[in-house]
Amino acid sequence: MAAEKHYELSGIFFFATLIVLLDSFLLGEQTLTFGLAGLFVLVNIVGTVRHLSRGSQHLVNSLLKAGIYGLMALAAYGIGSWNDGFTEQGLNLLVQANRDYLHKNLHYAEKLEDLVPDYIPAIPWAKYNLSPWNRFTYSNHIITWVSFPMDRMIYWDPPQNDFGKSYYNLETGVRGDY
Repeated sequence: MAAEKHYELSGIFFFATLIVLLDSFLLGEQTLTFGLAGLFVLVNIVGTVRHLSRGSQHLVNSLLKAGIYGLMALAAYGIGSWNDGFTEQGLNLLVQANRDYLHKNLHYAEKLEDLVPDYIPAIPWAKYNLSPWNRFTYSNHIITWVSFPMDRMIYWDPPQNDFGKSYYNLETGVRGDY
């Protein structure tokens, strides 16, 4: 019986880890992870209350399951925060390179590629994930990046829909979200 519980918890841990990695590095956001973790924690809390009311031996197992899913959400939050820091570093690099370009050429670069290799070695990624929207884009002195990739996948990035994108205007220094 103890071996069965061990395998069940190992399977749950594997599933939770797989969801966190897929959601964080493939999709580039933590919506799926938080949704599933919340659902699973809720289900296991209900199970825990049921086991408490019956004086069941399965209480520890329910608490361990809820803990694994709670760790799943915590890991996703940590990866998301790290990814946001990654975006911030890339943006700061692009802004500084554009300022240096402006200082030397008296106008902003026409495209990000103009900054390579004299001002930056390569154009940085906006997010560390495998989604097709993990790059910074640049037009009319405005740097844009997708901050919520799932929205891009749902709408398949139609040109008229900028929801889920963030921007930085080099001329005004204004940063915001569409």
